[in-house]
Amino acid sequence: MSAPDFAQFFETATQGKSPYDYQCRLACGPDAKAAKPPSLTTGTDCRSQLINIPTGLGKTAAVVMAWLWNRVARDDERWPRRLVYCLPMRTLVEQTRDETRKWINKLVDAGLIPTDRKPRVVVLMGGESLEDEDKDWDIYPEANTILIGTQDMLLSRALNRGYGMARARWPMHFGLLNNDALWVLDETQLMGVGVRTSAQLEGLRRKIGTALGCATWWASATLDSRLLITPDHPELPPTLKLEEDDRVSPEVDARINSVKRLAAL
Repeated sequence: MSAPDFAQFFETATQGKSPYDYQCRLACGPDAKAAKPPSLTTGTDCRSQLINIPTGLGKTAAVVMAWLWNRVARDDERWPRRLVYCLPMRTLVEQTRDETRKWINKLVDAGLIPTDRKPRVVVLMGGESLEDEDKDWDIYPEANTILIGTQDMLLSRALNRGYGMARARWPMHFGLLNNDALWVLDETQLMGVGVRTSAQLEGLRRKIGTALGCATWWASATLDSRLLITPDHPELPPTLKLEEDDRVSPEVDARINSVKRLAAL
């Protein structure tokens, strides 16, 4: 089965919403534009980057759809088989889980993702037990998987100190989350020291080396990029941000230039 055009893929998952140009660039490369469908049939490398996009412009959809299209629909092995979506709050984990499962189900129903390649969506969150079908996710390292969790659960596993799990299993999660994984840290302005921890881990993976490649995306409209400079991560990654072609979109303009009124209560 040939991979669908990214615009078609995105619109199917999101019930007819067309992708913004920056969402196309994230999935298809720096020259991709929503207005030029021929450029939306080829993927791009998966590399670490800072995603500096204003609130309300679909960063979650951009990240999840880019991974689904490249890794699952196109079967591009340059993209890691695990998407690790790290968030600071439980409510954000639940929202991201629900949206991700909805998008995947729509793509499977439309035949844009084969049923036998449907990725598992696993939630790792303190105080909540794994669903029965997700308890064994770590014994299938070959499977495409989306892990969505709070930073305490995910970063502790990447540090080989898995919170809320048996010590004997720490090395399993340590290996899985530091190899063949795309880390996405969203709402980083709420993560505190977790941001520096993620940057230091990224630097150590590059310095020491891994069996299979990893990348990290830091997604925020307000991240202080200085937090990404650590002893083993001394340089800032490339930044994905809105360009002039993005700003001419009426929808983008309405969101970033909307009038915000304040009134005393």
